[in-house]
Amino acid sequence: MDLKDHQPVKRTWIPSLSVLGLWALCLALLSREYEIDSLLDVPGIMAVFAPLIAATLMTRGRVIPDWPLIWLAAGVPLGLFASVAGFIFRLGLQGLSGEYTKIYPLVGWGLTTVLYGGVASAIGYFCIQAADLTTRPPILSSIQAGLLTLLLWVLVVLMFFSNLSLIWNPIALAILVSCICTACLLNPRAKLRSAAEATIFASLILLVLGIVYFYLADGEDIAPLMLANVGLAYGILAYLTLYFVSLGTGVAFISTSNANWHWLELCAFLIFMLYAPETIREIQIGNSEAANQVLGE
Repeated sequence: MDLKDHQPVKRTWIPSLSVLGLWALCLALLSREYEIDSLLDVPGIMAVFAPLIAATLMTRGRVIPDWPLIWLAAGVPLGLFASVAGFIFRLGLQGLSGEYTKIYPLVGWGLTTVLYGGVASAIGYFCIQAADLTTRPPILSSIQAGLLTLLLWVLVVLMFFSNLSLIWNPIALAILVSCICTACLLNPRAKLRSAAEATIFASLILLVLGIVYFYLADGEDIAPLMLANVGLAYGILAYLTLYFVSLGTGVAFISTSNANWHWLELCAFLIFMLYAPETIREIQIGNSEAANQVLGE
């Protein structure tokens, strides 16, 4: 009788310990070649996991936990927002001056926060599969949804507390609001869903406009880059706000999995069009030209 009672526990712990052992091996192998502490960014961790942990605490005690769906939906956007915030800081404080080699660690830092968000969303996804919650939307009380939204905005203020002017862009705000209002006017029966989709569309418009004007200015004007970065940050922040509101109202929301892919595509487009480092071929060509100049001298 006792053996049967302990058998399920044994079956649960053995796979868990095996998985932990595999990840410990991965970290050990990684630490032999690279510095693990370079992946540790405390502000980025707080920006991504503070709202998720708060949402998890709010959903405790339910018969069917809802926190995995929230992790899946908000993990990637939170990581991307923290990444874009870093780019905004760099551009706002240093502009286009400085050594171009500083872009390398900046992009690495930005992708680190994206890694945090991706891991959080992956945890939510696999927990959803285990609990079979794919068809059940998470519902919070209006007070809990309001507190979660307030926490998100408090984190944003703390990020830019030293210089809130960096995040202020009236053109980006006007285009975002116009897109949301237009979408709600054209589809009044699903205003929340239309508004969420409009945030992605507005971010795409602002991103393309910023890059177009940056190229038209021969890469010498910082304003178009700020328009693209701040516009993307506005869109993600508005999307997360609308999602948290939907948790308290129970109104149908867009597919968060598809939305995560769209946000990843937009941020990838931003990074590779503006912040992408030199390719191996370009580096080799530069090194060979430098070597030829030395030999010629």
